[in-house]
Order: sequence, then C-alpha cells, then structure tokens
Amino acid sequence: MAASNGAGNISHRLTELAAASQSARTEGNKREAQPIPVTDEVIMRERLLKLREELATAAETAHGSAAIVELDQSKIGRLSRMDAMQAQAMAQASGHRRDAALRRVAAALQRLDDGDYGICLECDEPINPRRLEFDPATPLCIACASDKEGCPDTG
Repeated sequence: MAASNGAGNISHRLTELAAASQSARTEGNKREAQPIPVTDEVIMRERLLKLREELATAAETAHGSAAIVELDQSKIGRLSRMDAMQAQAMAQASGHRRDAALRRVAAALQRLDDGDYGICLECDEPINPRRLEFDPATPLCIACASDKEGCPDTG
C-alpha cells in the first residue's frame, strides 16, 4: 500500500513540476528544473535497486546460455548445431540488452545521488511522472527521446 501511495506522490509532484515548466515556457520565462522531493527519491531508489537486483539475477541464470557452441559434427547433428548457434546468438543479444539496462539503472541511481533524477538530460525539463513510473531509469523526457529516435512529432 505504501509503495502505491509513494508512486502517487511521485506522480503528483512531477506532474506539478511539468505543469510549472510548461507554464514558464508559455510565459517566456526560463526557470531551472527542480529535482524530485526526498521522499519520492527513496521510493524511486528502492525501485531502481530492485530492478538492478532482478537484472543481475537474470544475468547469473542466463550465463550458460551464451556458451560457445561446439562445432564437432560427430557429436552433434547439423540442425541441432544450427539451433544451438541461434540460441547462443539470442542469449548474447539478451545479455547485451541486460547489460545496457544495468548501465541505465546505475546512471539513474547516480542521478538520484546527484539530485538530478527526474530531469531530462537533454532539455533540463521535468520528465513526465508516468514515464518514470513505467521506466524509472529513463534519462529523457518523451519529446527528447522521440527526437533522438527520429520519431515524428505527435503533438
């Protein structure tokens, strides 16, 4: 119950920050983005630490899946070897994605330590709280992430 209430607090506070930021932009005022409150930081830190633990556990259990495939045809048939090579390639790709996610979580934890969590790295505006609830390690607001990926403007 406390976790959902905390997530609501984060959502409410970041929504306020986003609204204030939008208001400042429409009025032509430049203001410095503010980090999220300490109580919300604790909740997000817990979520990030749990995510890091889950990713590390998944990495440990998947370690053997990316092992080198033996190419000795006398021990394994051609189709079985091809299946094993495909499984190896998929395990390696999954490992790369997991490593990237671990780096993103570590960077988010560092932003929490630095007091910059919840602020877009590109435009210095608050990140939408729903975006942070969905992906607590995200470094960019939706507009900057869309620009970076070359997505057309949906607004």
